[in-house]
Amino acid sequence: MTEERKLLLDSLPAVHNAISWAKFCGHEGATEQMTQLAERIAALLAAPAPEPVACCTWSQWEPVIGYPEPNIYETSCGHTFEFNEGGVADNEFEFCYSCGKRIEVAPLPKEVKQ
Repeated sequence: MTEERKLLLDSLPAVHNAISWAKFCGHEGATEQMTQLAERIAALLAAPAPEPVACCTWSQWEPVIGYPEPNIYETSCGHTFEFNEGGVADNEFEFCYSCGKRIEVAPLPKEVKQ
């Protein structure tokens, strides 16, 4: 179960309590809004869970003599990207600039790791 679906499931009792409280206090507008919210949450939970979004794998170029930290990445969607400083995490990149998928950084080969 995804975190979002768990959050929706966990929120339903609170929404139902809010509906009861709004009815008790005579707030018809709030009762109607909260009822619509509960129905929407139930519909979202009844829908099949979406398929996980595939990632775009970014592979860092291996360091070479004279260029120890290239900060250049080849993407699995067929593009190349270079950072002026740092890498994917340092620059807080989460999604590929080209295909829009979530970035997954491939580990460097063991002999290259520092």
